[in-house]
Amino acid sequence: HGAKLHYQGVDVASTAIAIASSRGRPVATRLAGIVTIAPFLLVDLAVPGSLRSLPLPRYDIIMCNDALMHLPTRDIVTALHNINAVGGRLFITNTATSS
Repeated sequence: HGAKLHYQGVDVASTAIAIASSRGRPVATRLAGIVTIAPFLLVDLAVPGSLRSLPLPRYDIIMCNDALMHLPTRDIVTALHNINAVGGRLFITNTATSS
């Protein structure tokens, strides 16, 4: 029957949560039965143990998009420990460009 995807989004900014939530609804409607988009959660990756509140204990893939670059080095280490505790493969993207 094919693969199914459970998507869980998190962000430290409530504005980003609102934007992502509104964009996710049309995707979930188009891909009903294949993709489940859980409600986005407000999470600060720099807080130790912050991902323990996620609904699933493990995730196969973690995508970190434009997040780590905003953190001091010590907080990046904490964020990576948090991600490692719940995830399998980690994909990091950074779309910022230098001027």
